[in-house]
Amino acid sequence: MKKYTIKSISHLCLYDNAHIDKSIEFVNSITSIIEDPETKQVCIDFGPLKKLTAAANYVFCLFTHYQTTKNNNILNIKMPNDQFMKDLFVNTGLFTAIRAGGSAKIKKLWLNSNFVCGNNSDAPKLLTAIRNRSGVSQLPIKLTAAIRETLLNVNHHAYSHIDMPLLTWWCYFHIGEDDNGKFLSAVILDRGKGIPQNIKDSFPLLHQSFDCECISHAMMESITSTKELGRGKGSVDMKKPVRLNKVSSADQLFVISHKGKYSYEFIGDNDKIVVGSLNNSLKGTMIEWVLYY
Repeated sequence: MKKYTIKSISHLCLYDNAHIDKSIEFVNSITSIIEDPETKQVCIDFGPLKKLTAAANYVFCLFTHYQTTKNNNILNIKMPNDQFMKDLFVNTGLFTAIRAGGSAKIKKLWLNSNFVCGNNSDAPKLLTAIRNRSGVSQLPIKLTAAIRETLLNVNHHAYSHIDMPLLTWWCYFHIGEDDNGKFLSAVILDRGKGIPQNIKDSFPLLHQSFDCECISHAMMESITSTKELGRGKGSVDMKKPVRLNKVSSADQLFVISHKGKYSYEFIGDNDKIVVGSLNNSLKGTMIEWVLYY
């Protein structure tokens, strides 16, 4: 049995075009090593880390997935050298969320962490946790419905090709502030089939399309992989928090799935959609809302 130490890249970021592909490649390289039956333990040395954004939830997902499906000590970490990054790991709760531990650790996260994970039955708990820990008595308009629809989509579609796992989604949420004001960010990630593959399986004419085109197609009204009348409203509900929030024009919905990325904004009375292709594939789907209040 083998033990490995893997040094982190300096920037784990899923926004910046200069770092997104390298970030996904880094996480995928860890996955390849863990999937090797000869691997006993992997230590991720975050010493070189200088920047960490929404990829924190990607790291959380990676660690807890294998800690619960392989063994609770298969992944360990060495903290960043940079003091600011070290403080970030501690103050955001990331260190507690990814340190060695299994199902008991995950249950404890529900008590006080902004990093939580579960399955469709945990959706009400998630919404309560976001309200309570963000200090926001009422979530931004239509965000509750958007999160519910996202978790339902995960439950109905993400794992249709395999037996439903115990953990189906991972979430990180936080309150921040920038030049546009105070905002709530909520990131939901799954390790499922991915939006592009679901669309390609359901619509043969799109089989050769780029993944970002498949995501755009999925986000259109009345598009559903089940092809049932009355379905396909989830993507519209996912965009409503951005369309209806009148506090700021900087609100955003951001999606990455496989090799496609998609962002949605509503500026004035116009939709602004930007798509792009990636060199490396993110397993499953990541969805983030950034909403000002």
